[in-house]
Order: sequence, then structure tokens, then C-alpha cells
Amino acid sequence: MPDGISGVFSKVIIFLFIQGFLCLSLVDVSLATVGEYKQVLVLHSYHPGLPSTDDVMAGIQDVFASSSQKIQFHVEYLDTMRHPDAEYFTHVLDAILHYKLENRSFDLVLVSDNEAFNFALVHREDLFSATPIVFCGVNNFHPAMLKGLGGITGVAENPDYKGLLTQVFSLAPRTREVIVVGSTRDLTGNLDYQMFKEATSSFAVRSYFTYWNDLTLSELETRLVKLQPGHVVVLNGLVTDDE
Repeated sequence: MPDGISGVFSKVIIFLFIQGFLCLSLVDVSLATVGEYKQVLVLHSYHPGLPSTDDVMAGIQDVFASSSQKIQFHVEYLDTMRHPDAEYFTHVLDAILHYKLENRSFDLVLVSDNEAFNFALVHREDLFSATPIVFCGVNNFHPAMLKGLGGITGVAENPDYKGLLTQVFSLAPRTREVIVVGSTRDLTGNLDYQMFKEATSSFAVRSYFTYWNDLTLSELETRLVKLQPGHVVVLNGLVTDDE
């Protein structure tokens, strides 16, 4: 993803994450003291070095730095973007996190993106019982996901694709083909891809929709230079560097 787009996206997510954290006051959950420090577990779906993940982590630290509470962070990176296969999640990641987290108690659990969110929900009772959970960056969120679960709040990430396409055809009424650049290597990318496709149904009579998924940067550059007037490109996911 170009740095400018990534930076803007990450700042928006950080702001929403902070808003989600402030919502804890609405459910009247207070942190319990462990020694002098509050114990905060942070679960990131992806890996350190990914700009959006690093910026979310920096946002978390900035918010708590202004607090009068002393915070001890425990940070786990699930690394699911680089290891999206089910075997890794079921047999490797689940075992590692259980080994590290069971019999531990935390005052707060913060999760970013869908994989970490799903992990927290699945293990609400055995690992995070009675611990408040705050999430951000969760795609395709529905309140039913939290049915029967308490002490969980956060901010969903549901892009307004219909609004985006309305704007595209307003600014470029002669558009013949919309090319959507995205990724299906991870859960979030797949959800974005599906949500975008659902949003195109009311625009199908105006344009063709073509999906360029899982391209490397050089592959994308090669295709882009061949485009003609009447094409519009929408960035809907990450583009990987050439390996």
C-alpha cells in the first residue's frame, strides 16, 4: 500500500481505537490493580513492521502515556498475514498462545483486526474470563457476534463501498471498467473483497468490475501502464513487495 494511503488509514484506525477504549467507561468496568501496574494484553492480528499495526501500537502507547495509571504491556503478534493457512492458526498459534496466556490474568485486553478479535471471542471463557476486551479494525462486524458476551466494546471497520462507487461515477461518469486492487491472502482481505463485490450489484449496469488480487508491486505496475481512458482503479487492500 502506498505510504500516504497507509498513513492516513492508520491514523483513522488509531483514532477509532482510542474512541473504543474510552467506551469502557460506558460499561462501568474498572481495572484491577496488580502490584503498582495495570496488566494490559495487546493482541495484534498481524506482524510488527506492518505500518498500520505499528501505528495502532504507537497510538495505544500514546493514550496510556497520558494516563495516571502505570501500565505494563504484554504484546502478542499473531502474524496471520504472513501465515494465513488454517494449520498455523489451529495447531501452532493456538497452542503457543495457550501456553503463554493460560493461568495469567489481565486488567484489559486490546485486539486489533479480525483474527485477534476472533481469537479473543473463542477464548473468552478459558483465557479472558471477566476481563474487559476492546477491539478495533474488525471488518464485517455484526452485533450478533457478541450475543451472550459481556464486557466487550470497540469500533468496527466497515467501509462505505456504495458511497465510494457513487463518488467514482459522479467524478468519472464515463467509467467503463472499475479495477479493484486487493488481497485475499488473509481474513481481512477476503472480507473486504466480499463486501466490495456485494456493493457492486447496484452499479453493474454502469461498468464492469475487475479484481486484481494478490499482485506484487511489479505486477501491478506492469498492468497499470497498459490502462486506457475509461478505467478507474480502486485500492482495496495491500500490495506486496516483490520477493
